[in-house]
Amino acid sequence: MALAYAFNGCHFYIRRNSPLKPAEIIRSRFGFRPPSNLDVHAVSGPSWLPAHFWHIRRVQRSLAGLIRSGAVDAVIARNPVFLPMLKSMREEFGIPVYFESHDFYADLSVRDDVDPSRKRRLERLERENIPGLTGLICLQESQKEWYAKTFPGVPVHVARTGLWKVDSGASSPRELIYIGSLDSHKGVDLMLRAAARSETRPPVRIIGGKTAAEVRIFIKRASEIAAGLNVTVTGWLDRTALENCLSGAALGALPLRDTFFNRFLTSPLKLFDYFGHGIPVLAADLPTMRELVREDETGLFFPPGNEASMADAIDRFFSQRDRWQVMRENVLKTAAEWTWEKRARRIRAIVESDLRHPSGPEPGGVTVSNREETGRAS
Repeated sequence: MALAYAFNGCHFYIRRNSPLKPAEIIRSRFGFRPPSNLDVHAVSGPSWLPAHFWHIRRVQRSLAGLIRSGAVDAVIARNPVFLPMLKSMREEFGIPVYFESHDFYADLSVRDDVDPSRKRRLERLERENIPGLTGLICLQESQKEWYAKTFPGVPVHVARTGLWKVDSGASSPRELIYIGSLDSHKGVDLMLRAAARSETRPPVRIIGGKTAAEVRIFIKRASEIAAGLNVTVTGWLDRTALENCLSGAALGALPLRDTFFNRFLTSPLKLFDYFGHGIPVLAADLPTMRELVREDETGLFFPPGNEASMADAIDRFFSQRDRWQVMRENVLKTAAEWTWEKRARRIRAIVESDLRHPSGPEPGGVTVSNREETGRAS
């Protein structure tokens, strides 16, 4: 939607997985009414063909028609499977094409968090096709450094993910909040142990759990990990319910493990959810988090995996009420710079600089390709 506001038009390609029209899904799931210049193309195809095959072919055929008609000036894809399509479109039409990466597969030898044998195809896709693109769009400077080192001839830009609106939040929040998976390797167990170990022992609200059964199992585990601690587990929430929960939160947890992805690539959407509601964060001390969080100004850090240090940070925060108010104001100022609209304007500036005739007509449209029906970047 932000891209549609920034450009004269935006074509968004998704895979159809619902009988509902895309506009109905956007309204019901997200509470947004798509602007008139946002065309959402829900692509379907025969079930007997591999999903990527028919989806890519149909998207490419539709896009080619739009490019020939002058309706599209640039193409952005968010999934590596579209890289050959991007490369061929630049060769055929000479328009700017970009890969917006949310990961890094071009050199699996540096990864400590993926099975290389399962990602060889993605490594090959990036190595063979990225050199033929106009540019790359990254979410973090640390991610940009890896791509720039691997593809020194390809321009690499940073356009951070963001938030739709900034809400000042509640006047007297009390809770430590966590949004995300309930899997133990995500750090949620560490957060519970640290909160139980702290002297302030704040109430903890956990927004996660794909099914009611998973929530029940986790509640039992939480009672064993953090006996006597006030813990609420909500399961996954829709946007309205999530915002209501965030309005009562004082501190947002990002208990990330020290992996290659978390150290150099991650840009957690939960962080932007926290900041959008004036919530300072308690984050594992990793380069990606240092890019987004200013110590003692918009959040606190602890060494990854260190339960005692995390408990100390919780106490430092919850025992100093005046500290929260100052940090909250800093968070809200920072959040105002991370809106989707500003990100979209950043992307438009990139596209304009890469068009063949920058002094000619303004860009008419941009296309985003994404494999999910309601991808979070929309």
